[in-house]
Amino acid sequence: MIGWFDTPGGPTLSELVIQGLSSIEGGYDRLSAKFDHSVFRTPDPVLDGLQGQFFPCQAALDIGCGTGAVLQRLQPFAQERVGLDLSRNMLSKARTHLGPEPLLLRQDFLRTYWEARFDLITSVGVLGHIAPSQQHEFFRRVRLALKPGGVFMTVVGDLRGRPLVYLPALAFDTLMRVRNLLWRPTFVMYYLSFVLPHARTALESQDFACEVIPGRFPVPFSQLKVLKATRLS
Repeated sequence: MIGWFDTPGGPTLSELVIQGLSSIEGGYDRLSAKFDHSVFRTPDPVLDGLQGQFFPCQAALDIGCGTGAVLQRLQPFAQERVGLDLSRNMLSKARTHLGPEPLLLRQDFLRTYWEARFDLITSVGVLGHIAPSQQHEFFRRVRLALKPGGVFMTVVGDLRGRPLVYLPALAFDTLMRVRNLLWRPTFVMYYLSFVLPHARTALESQDFACEVIPGRFPVPFSQLKVLKATRLS
């Protein structure tokens, strides 16, 4: 399983251990210099598939924007782009990639308040950092921040019938839960906390109409799908 995280130019095993013993904010502050060369950065083929679902809009928000990969893809579509992240160092890297135009905010989305502000909200590679007990509140705030008819879009896994992917993810999640029982600060990162079919159910419970869009990603990302959720009212 360690091989998952071994990438050229990416963090060393010892750096990953230190990151894993930090808070989420502190861990990504440490990882920021090598993040774009790590397995945690969303791969370009996945971003290509997601971008294929974007549409022209006035305002877009990316939650957990990291070093700005999704915000870059939003540039041709959104007149106004806003990025939100906990990590100061990740936002600093994003600024170097994106230039002065997007609004970048160092903030916890669960502590924000927007009402009918955005046409499109994205969040990619972030929802595993939302504790299961906080998912309801997270999506309540997503719905509130969207204009009626606005869209929340993310990439989710469908691991049904894929034991070679499911079992390593389960092992990792179990390790992280044990770590969080024994160590403070906690570092919430659970690969299986937001996958299909639960992901769709969680959004539909918040009055979203959901569409799961398959077949957009090449091997080895074929278990991934775009989840498009439209605010109904």
